[in-house]
Amino acid sequence: MTIQAVIFDWAGTTIDYGSRAPIVAFQKAFDNVGITITEAEIRQDMGLDKYTHICKIINLPAVQNDWQARFQVLPSSDDCDRIFRLIYNSSAPLK
Repeated sequence: MTIQAVIFDWAGTTIDYGSRAPIVAFQKAFDNVGITITEAEIRQDMGLDKYTHICKIINLPAVQNDWQARFQVLPSSDDCDRIFRLIYNSSAPLK
């Protein structure tokens, strides 16, 4: 038997390492709800599934402080859902 094909999922690991596309998408989604996040805050959990990643960012102390100052409440799982939809819903208005 001879190998006829080999398929690798290298996107973001080998081919496009350090891509800014996910950073920009996360920053735009959070900006859309009035919260500024840094590249370092995004990159620290890069590689998680996007929903979990968003929820981890929402639970960072600096983000929670900014969220509470802006909305007078801490972010909830509904907020995580909303930001997830902003990233993945092509009809969502991103700035």
